[in-house]
Amino acid sequence: MCEIGGKVFYGFASAYAANAIKVVQKAPKKRGRTQLVAPEVKITLGKTGFSALCDKADDPAKVVAAQRVEGAADIQVRLDDFVAFLSAYLSVSSEVTSDLVSEIGDRVLVLSFSTANAAYRVFIPASHKGERKDFSIIPLSQEEWPEGASLEPSSDA
Repeated sequence: MCEIGGKVFYGFASAYAANAIKVVQKAPKKRGRTQLVAPEVKITLGKTGFSALCDKADDPAKVVAAQRVEGAADIQVRLDDFVAFLSAYLSVSSEVTSDLVSEIGDRVLVLSFSTANAAYRVFIPASHKGERKDFSIIPLSQEEWPEGASLEPSSDA
């Protein structure tokens, strides 16, 4: 877990997103497809804070000092997914009232922050060779509504 001040993360996000968007747009296409092969960014949470390193965009890794760090971990995510989060964060940054909390879970990067009106948790899946590791997603099964069940409150309770 890594906690970063909202204004500190805003400074990182605005500078990082500007360069990373260009890298994503220049990404090569897969042979015979129109889909881009997204570059990856390695997110590291550790004693130095929060760092992001994309081989195609960064030299050296961009590090953001953290207010609080618990443990150390790293994860590879698609750069376009990370840029999408940064763009969304920047669009509401004037309303952010909390620090940004980042955590690395089982095959996912979790980023959390709050505004006066809402709390946000963004989940970015891990990736390998530009592909999202979506294998942990399971399809929903159709469940029948139990016969005799009602959504109305019971007065018998």
